[in-house]
Amino acid sequence: MKIVNFNKLAVFTLLCTIVFLTACSSEGESVNKEDGENISIDMSLFYTENDAFSQSFTKWTELVEKETEGRIVFNPHYSASLVSLFDTMDAVRNGSVDAGVLSAGAISGEIPAMGLLEVLGTFQKEEQFKASYEDITLLLGDILAKENLKLLFWSPGSTDVLAIHNKKLLKEVDQFKDMKMRTAGRWQSEQIQRLGASPVSMDPSELYLALQNGTVDSTIQAVSLANSQNLYEVTPKMVSLGASSNVIPYVVNQDIWDKISPEDQEIIEKVSKQVGEATYSDLGQKEQEAIENMKKEGAEIYLLTSDEQEAFQKIFRSVYDEIAKTAGEDGQKLLEVLKNNEEE
Repeated sequence: MKIVNFNKLAVFTLLCTIVFLTACSSEGESVNKEDGENISIDMSLFYTENDAFSQSFTKWTELVEKETEGRIVFNPHYSASLVSLFDTMDAVRNGSVDAGVLSAGAISGEIPAMGLLEVLGTFQKEEQFKASYEDITLLLGDILAKENLKLLFWSPGSTDVLAIHNKKLLKEVDQFKDMKMRTAGRWQSEQIQRLGASPVSMDPSELYLALQNGTVDSTIQAVSLANSQNLYEVTPKMVSLGASSNVIPYVVNQDIWDKISPEDQEIIEKVSKQVGEATYSDLGQKEQEAIENMKKEGAEIYLLTSDEQEAFQKIFRSVYDEIAKTAGEDGQKLLEVLKNNEEE
């Protein structure tokens, strides 16, 4: 009888201990959240570690880690090793990937307003980009919030693009007729069609082999990507079109963002604005370095005359009105910002 009483007492004591420890544990978690937990965030990047884009990302993530004293760390996964560019928005939206880099071209089919940030020639100069940055950040943030995404910062996909080919310099509009060309989205595809070519959609990681094997004849590619992907090896004839392309938003899953303390959120937003506004200049400098490197590697790079450039720009701009018709209220707001700052 005494043994039975002892066992009951032991069980009761054990249960009380478990309840006490559980309560302490819960209280500790609450304190940690209030004080700010260390959070490690995996980010999917479609470009390589040596790409010009990497410079801005590296600067940004190092500043975030420094300014938050190591509480927030973004871990890069380059070359679409976590998920392809075209699947990144879905993956971050549903939380299977913490954060990632999008491109306007990859998501404009699902979010029509992004077409205005996808097309070739959105920004003609750095002054226009800087004048537009804050307003576009607010609008872009609202657009992506509807997809359970928090915008961190954004950059131009390029400050210049190259029309590339293995045998000839594509410096005249009529040279594109009947070519198969890789494109980066719906509206770039439309621009390519207006040049007379046939657009082919594919992930950037597939482009080198596609050009090498003749799956596509050409592409209009950002300078930095042409260099980092060694496209000059298979298409050494390159023409600088003097046009920007394809805005690149950096985003994190909203639920993960909500786990970050308000203080650290404020720090990240401050760093993001600082780095984002400098991306055009930083990217332009790296593109010049890329141009020089490709020349050393044997690429022939031709700069269009002003008349030749205007012939391309006329075609590129011809899609704007059509985009505006399908882009909804968000697109109209974006178009207004772009036009206002273009006039300035």
